[in-house]
Amino acid sequence: MSTEKTPKPDWFDRIIKLLIPIVGSLLVASLAWWGNTAITQYSSRQENARLITQLQIQREQAESDLRKDIFQQAIGSLLSEDELKSSSLPISKRLLKLELLAENFGGSLSITPLFTEFNRDLENEEKKAGDDFNKKAQIRSYRKRLRGTARRLASDQLSALAQQGTIFEIKVPLKPGGKRFASAKSATGSNDDEGYTMEYKWPQDEAAFLLRKLEGTSVYEERLDNEKRKKGVRSLNGIERHVSATLGKLEPQQRAVSVTLEICWNPKEKKTKFECDDSRDKSVARTFTLDYFNFPKINNTRLSDNQRFSIVLEEFEPDAGEHGSSFLEIAAVIFPAEYSSLRDRPSMQESVNLLNKVLSEQDPHEEEEEEGDAGKD
Repeated sequence: MSTEKTPKPDWFDRIIKLLIPIVGSLLVASLAWWGNTAITQYSSRQENARLITQLQIQREQAESDLRKDIFQQAIGSLLSEDELKSSSLPISKRLLKLELLAENFGGSLSITPLFTEFNRDLENEEKKAGDDFNKKAQIRSYRKRLRGTARRLASDQLSALAQQGTIFEIKVPLKPGGKRFASAKSATGSNDDEGYTMEYKWPQDEAAFLLRKLEGTSVYEERLDNEKRKKGVRSLNGIERHVSATLGKLEPQQRAVSVTLEICWNPKEKKTKFECDDSRDKSVARTFTLDYFNFPKINNTRLSDNQRFSIVLEEFEPDAGEHGSSFLEIAAVIFPAEYSSLRDRPSMQESVNLLNKVLSEQDPHEEEEEEGDAGKD
């Protein structure tokens, strides 16, 4: 009779067999829950992004419609035939609408003619006032407000362009009354015509004014040339330009000055003096009247290499008031053309040059790969 022992049950195997379906079910449920959660979160993000985009589009559309209404009402009332034929619209209301145009469209529209025409109308109204001092005072306050609006707009545009370009300032001393420029000889404080000129050349006269104590010495010419170079040469994106300006006729009543601007490309040093390259196609010469109604994003000069130059009248103080002296302050900026007004489209030649520049700036890694492939061949 055999005495075979009954094998003891393996509890570990039994537990494993029981746990496998349970764990499998839990894993499947967990994966399903995780997948469902991920899909839900992804759908939620997509929906949120769609809603945000839709709200942004609606907001921009609402702002565009509002700006359109403001533009139509402001420009329509300023230039409509009925308003041009009659003077029924108060000056303050016309000025308010011009301010609305400047605040909302000053960076995209050339509104200089509107400012100029409005200033001319105020000048005519002041002449018509005759001996009415109250009316004259009111009209002068309107002119001050008009100039303040123009200066604020120009300053905002200048600040924005200065972040992308290079900016410099020119402060010119004037004879009290603002009809002549002060030279180095006027530093004695005399108010007669000696030491005052009808023309001011920058940076020559500014450098001479700073070095007036050295005039007549052996180092004067060398120091003068160094000072002119330091002030006149401006660089942007590796491109150097020599800027010079001649200020001519002063109009203190209109707060305006005649400017002859010369910008030379690629200046080079010589032993005796500092000169520009002789390439005339890279040089710019302009003569114009500068006043408060010059806005840098709109009123600028085209330069080579897809750059722009603009000059702004910041301050014209003909009378020695709270500042203690008469002076003229100008700011100038050189900036990339893409930051100018949208209406100032680049020329075909500029577009071709820009495209060639981009194509020539090939990735060095691509060049190495091409050289490697050529070596294998």
